[in-house]
Amino acid sequence: MLNIGVMARRKGKSFFESNYFRHLHKEGEKLGLNVYFFGHEDVHVTKRLVDGYVPERNGGWAKKPFPWPDIVIDRYRSGWTPSFKKLRNSGLLRIANPKFTTKNRATKLFLDTNSMSKWIPETRPYHASAFKEMIKTHPILYLKPANGTGGAGIVQIRKGDNAISAQFRTRAMKVGKNRFPTIEKAAAAMNRWVKKENIRGGTFLLQQGLDLELAQGRWADIRLFIQKNGSGNWEVTGIGVRQAAAGSPNTNLIAKGNKGYPFQSFMAKHFGEEKTRQIRLECEELAHETVRVIENRFGSMMEFGMDIGIDRSGNVWLLEVNPKPCKDIMWKIGEYQNYLQTVRRPLQYAKYLADNASGTP
Repeated sequence: MLNIGVMARRKGKSFFESNYFRHLHKEGEKLGLNVYFFGHEDVHVTKRLVDGYVPERNGGWAKKPFPWPDIVIDRYRSGWTPSFKKLRNSGLLRIANPKFTTKNRATKLFLDTNSMSKWIPETRPYHASAFKEMIKTHPILYLKPANGTGGAGIVQIRKGDNAISAQFRTRAMKVGKNRFPTIEKAAAAMNRWVKKENIRGGTFLLQQGLDLELAQGRWADIRLFIQKNGSGNWEVTGIGVRQAAAGSPNTNLIAKGNKGYPFQSFMAKHFGEEKTRQIRLECEELAHETVRVIENRFGSMMEFGMDIGIDRSGNVWLLEVNPKPCKDIMWKIGEYQNYLQTVRRPLQYAKYLADNASGTP
């Protein structure tokens, strides 16, 4: 039986994605895999053993020694300590999903690639001068952490006739808004924001805002999953719509009041059946081209969750690429089989890598 280790952030005897990991373990059992979960501190290199954890029926986690993993899936989405980085880069573990890169570098790569530039909003590293230039050109801007997750630290900025308004979500997930009478005062406030709300190094990006207000007062975007299957080939395995609550600066479903909807019914309501079919085909084309470009630069990958904006004219825009995506949108919109497929795919790909040991993860 193959040993698949899932390396993740652990606090005591619990993990930060417990529900997802329970589903991952159950799907692993169906595939005949020995799936266990561990933190970087649980690895005993000299003994070639891992103190792993598996779900218990009562809702807890049972700890016991496990054999050295044949393949590791890295689900560390935060808490990257020096000791974790040392293990991650040691070459001692065969990891299915290699490191990707920062959002800033990924966006630059996409902008510099002819086949993708049409899908990328203007994006620059944050600087007060860049803010002042872009707010004159674009009526809506987003200021967001280059290494953020979960929608924390984002500011949505709108230029009005008499003032500049800002809706924000702090890294503690507190929502608020503010108004500034001039560009200079808004720039000063953004300077304070990037210093106060720094996440993983403090680098921020400015991105051209798009008119994604498909429902009055509420923004919407798409989360699309593209994953390697059990033959090592890319497949789109799920797609859903996320709609922001009124006053929310982003659509992430972690945030209170934001909701998910099935793609087909939501988009058909706004664009009709034929245009919705065309939008879906373009989203899938975008996803496949994106992973092709990524692998050409960074090597073989495993899965991505792509945030895609559809503006009110039906144009498709790539907003963000996430190498360790949360998959609960498929569950929340009632597409349970698609959700389970998104859970299974990393395990099937890990099995493919183990069965083809000469292949590179």
